[in-house]
Amino acid sequence: SGTEYTLPLQYVEDDGTLHVWAGHAASKTWWRNFVTPMLVELRLRGGDVAAKARLVGDATRRRQILEAYVDRFPYTGPVGRPEFTRRRRRWTESELADTAASMVIVALDPE
Repeated sequence: SGTEYTLPLQYVEDDGTLHVWAGHAASKTWWRNFVTPMLVELRLRGGDVAAKARLVGDATRRRQILEAYVDRFPYTGPVGRPEFTRRRRRWTESELADTAASMVIVALDPE
């Protein structure tokens, strides 16, 4: 549509690529813009950065990103939302596998 949106997003970074987990993806629409990779503008660390946004399709790669995400945000539960328990959540193998299989990750590659 060409409409601009501003969203604050939490991410994990790996080799310069930012990965954003679209929590509750079925009820969200913003990530669908990146089924086909698209250029976006990010405000990152106080500066504007051009990046290419794309979906991460490989389930094995999503699992790796999920593990990094859980490590960085230890209160995150399988639905992609923080659990305010004030303790690190322990994921079961089944939760990790099921979440990685169905989660939506947007990769942002700064140009």
